[in-house]
Amino acid sequence: MRPDMKKRYLILAGCLILGVVFFFAKKDLFTGPVGAPAGLSGSQEKDGHTHDSHSHTHIHTGPSDSPESKAVEKESPRVKISPERQQLIGVKKVDVSLASLEKEIRTVGRIEYDETRLATVNLKVEGWIEKLHADYTGRYVKKGDPLAEIYSPELLSVQLEYLNLLKWKKERAYRFQREIEFTWGDRYGTTGRMQTGDLDPLSQGAQQRLKLWEIPDEFVKEIEKKNEAKRTFIVNSPVSGYVLQKPAVLGKRFEPGEKLFDIADLSRVWVIADIYAHELPLIKTGQSARISLSFFPGKEFSSKIDYVYPLLAGETRTARIRF
Repeated sequence: MRPDMKKRYLILAGCLILGVVFFFAKKDLFTGPVGAPAGLSGSQEKDGHTHDSHSHTHIHTGPSDSPESKAVEKESPRVKISPERQQLIGVKKVDVSLASLEKEIRTVGRIEYDETRLATVNLKVEGWIEKLHADYTGRYVKKGDPLAEIYSPELLSVQLEYLNLLKWKKERAYRFQREIEFTWGDRYGTTGRMQTGDLDPLSQGAQQRLKLWEIPDEFVKEIEKKNEAKRTFIVNSPVSGYVLQKPAVLGKRFEPGEKLFDIADLSRVWVIADIYAHELPLIKTGQSARISLSFFPGKEFSSKIDYVYPLLAGETRTARIRF
C-alpha cells in the first residue's frame, strides 16, 4: 500500500472516532439534569442528583428546589367563598362526626279544631226561637246546658194528641170494664176489651213521632206525669265545648234541619301544615315532629304526622299534612 493511501485511511479513521466521541458527549450533555453545567462529569453530584453517563439513569435523592416545582405547588386548586356569599347560600361549618343521614323540613302551620269533636245543633221540626241562653260566639258550654228555648206548633200539636189518647184510653177502659162485669157470661163480652185496645196503636204512633224528632224521654215522661203539654222546648248542648258558629238569633224562624249552633271541643286540636311537592316523597304518616308556637316562646310540643291529604293546591303546588 502506498504511503499516501495509508495516511488517508488513518485520517478517515481518526475523524470517524472523533465523530462517535462527539456524538456521545453531546447526548450526555442534553440528557443531563436540569441546571447542571455542560462540563460536569458522570461521577460528580450536585443538588442531590447523581448522573451516570453510561446508563442514563436519574436518581432523585432529595427534595427539589427548582422554580418549576415551586410553581406547581403554589398553583394547587383552591375554592374561596366570601363571607357574604356563604351567608346567602347557607354554608355551615361543623365538626366531622359519625351520625345518621337525616333531612329536616321546616314549614309553617295553623291550628284548627278537630273535626271529629265538632257537633252541629239542629231540630227536625219547624219553629221559632223565643229565648237564647248561648247568646254569643265563643261561649263555653257544658254537655246538657241549655242553648235556646223554641216554640214549635207541630211539636205542641203532637203533645196534645198524645195526652188526649192517654186520657181516652183510661176513660174507655174503665167504662168498658164496667160493661163487661154487667154482661158476664155473654159470648160478646170481649167486645169491650177489643175496643179498649184499639187506642194503643194511636198512642204508640204519637210517642214514636216524638222519638223520631229526638225529643228526650225525660220530656215525654214529664208531660205524662203532669198531664199537660209544654209550649216551649229547651234545646240542650250535646257536648262540652265552645260555640264556634251561632246562626240562631232571638225571634228567628227556622226550618227542620237548619243549623242553629256549631260547638267544638277544643281540648284536642289539629295542626295543618303545607309541604312543597318535591318534599312529599320524604313525608310519611307516623313521622315525629316538633311544633313551636309564637305565643309559647321557648316551648316545643311533640307530635306525629296523622294524615297526608291527597290533594295538591294548584296555586302554591303544596299539599297539606295533619298533626
